[in-house]
Amino acid sequence: MRLLFLDCAPFMGGAQESLWTLLRELRRQTPHEPVLACACPELADRAASERLPVTRLPLTRHWRATPGGLLQWLQDRRRAAPILAALRRDVRPHLVHLNTCRAALLCPELGPDCIIHDRDIRMPGVVPAWLARRRPTVVAISEAVARKWRGRLEPVVIPNAFDLPALTAAAERARRPSPGTLPTIVLAADFVSWKGHETLLDALSELRRRGLGFRCLLRGRVRDRAGAALLARLEARLCAEGLSGLVEVRSAAGSALGELAAADIVVSASRDEPFGRTVVEALALGKAVVALSSGGVADILSGCPAATLVGEGESLAEALAWWLPAERRTSAVASAARERAERYGVPAVLPQVLRLYERLSPA
Repeated sequence: MRLLFLDCAPFMGGAQESLWTLLRELRRQTPHEPVLACACPELADRAASERLPVTRLPLTRHWRATPGGLLQWLQDRRRAAPILAALRRDVRPHLVHLNTCRAALLCPELGPDCIIHDRDIRMPGVVPAWLARRRPTVVAISEAVARKWRGRLEPVVIPNAFDLPALTAAAERARRPSPGTLPTIVLAADFVSWKGHETLLDALSELRRRGLGFRCLLRGRVRDRAGAALLARLEARLCAEGLSGLVEVRSAAGSALGELAAADIVVSASRDEPFGRTVVEALALGKAVVALSSGGVADILSGCPAATLVGEGESLAEALAWWLPAERRTSAVASAARERAERYGVPAVLPQVLRLYERLSPA
């Protein structure tokens, strides 16, 4: 089966990492013939290295939900239209796999042969309403993402897939030694407001007032001016509250697996996380996880002995304080974490994707 994949993000984020895992495994394990069109140079280079046919799209912007972003979308849609039309003509795909609703918005043709792989919670309601009228198949990465389609289309829920052996090997290679003996708390997330860095700092201030020992690492990318402004606010707050000696900020692109490997406790402080890629990575590395009980993270961690979900009105500081003593983080907890991560390994997830392709494939 010929499959045309489209991604329009100009950077390598979690959605692109998840797409890459799927593309690579389809190439290695199945007779399907994936072809990729993408805007991200790193994703295109990875595809070329695997001899996967790839077309680079001349897009450099991540459209915002603003009048300016709408204009950028219209310009990019016009720019990409002849490229995508040529790909459809030359590849003659049986299915078109659109990575995120943004890619679907870029595509001039949508219909029953199109799969929208939805990876987002936060988006204007008009977007799923408009896309649903064109009757594509929707794959949601979590129940939290699927909810916005209910009543319009019936989405298929398939979680992101992870190459768990490669992930753990890469984490060990990248592991950074943790200085001192204090337990290390890590939040690995881009510096965008909805990732909850401020919420974590509130909890850390409370831990410090209680006299509890810890060190913390905030690791992520600065994507734009808004991210730079958030980073500046966080650093100013650390100084003002006397947390600078306890909290380290590392702003960098690329994988945070080295930091996760050195963590004792991994935190997810977002209330709008569509899935929770970092959460699965932490579980695969045998880490205790503390997270706000919302979005796709709640799906991943519900009932997991290696995690604490913090509900509305509950204290993130209290949950962190419970995990700080070393005796809480036993080998049994690490084993339970790794067992939960197996639900998201390639052997568990890839067959779900293949069954979907089989159901949608033309006779």
